[in-house]
Amino acid sequence: MKSLLLLCFPLLLLAQSRPPIPEQAKRGKELFLRSNRGTPCAECHRLDGAGKAVGPDLTRIAKFVGPQGLVMSIQMTETAYMQTVVWKSRQIPAIVRRQSASEVEFWDLSALPVERKVPLAEVKEIRTSAKWTHPPTSASYTKTELADLIAYLRYAASGDTKPVQTSDFQTQP
Repeated sequence: MKSLLLLCFPLLLLAQSRPPIPEQAKRGKELFLRSNRGTPCAECHRLDGAGKAVGPDLTRIAKFVGPQGLVMSIQMTETAYMQTVVWKSRQIPAIVRRQSASEVEFWDLSALPVERKVPLAEVKEIRTSAKWTHPPTSASYTKTELADLIAYLRYAASGDTKPVQTSDFQTQP
């Protein structure tokens, strides 16, 4: 028990030392957790103790990538880790977590993420996916909403309270 407290103490100090969340980041957090335009980020990404760890951890990205790079990530249409799993006569967009000689474990992204473990003998093919698009791409976020999201990502990752201006980035047409 004592060692657990020693491990948690630095985290408690960090949480206490973080400044209060700014209004812009609060709006971004709401979009991250409960978007009213499609799949919220938290369905696939875990950040600041909320969400699912399906896609990449956004903490490092938000700490070290500027607003333009974050917008590009939000609006991306292809990724290196998305694959198509052909299973039961279906082609499923997926992120493969593990594969052994007998089974494959993956996140089924055909709707909201579902973790599946399937006997490898039932899988016909696993290939790179060129048709999947990042859900926020179809959400058509406004520049102001993108700035709010970025403000939350940066705040959650590093406690950054600096406002994000829409002039800090360009969006794809």
